[in-house]
Amino acid sequence: MHTLFVIIAGLGLLGTMLLGAYVVSDNSSTSLVTASLCFIPLWFVVCVFNLWMGISKAGYSLADELPFLLINFTVPTFVALYVGWKLN
Repeated sequence: MHTLFVIIAGLGLLGTMLLGAYVVSDNSSTSLVTASLCFIPLWFVVCVFNLWMGISKAGYSLADELPFLLINFTVPTFVALYVGWKLN
């Protein structure tokens, strides 16, 4: 269940970044592509923080948490790459 919440939060962050880029920019697709590409390293940092919290606070091992890191990172990242590809 936590994985689903993290993925939804990632998609929400992506949507917020795209909306912010749309509002701030001159309605060009270049700013939306840049926002979707800037999302990826930011989301990686958030996912690594989530991994660290799972290891240090919840008591899971790295082997337990690593598959969830991959799922949590790849789903919103693929959506961001798809959006960037379609807008390019």
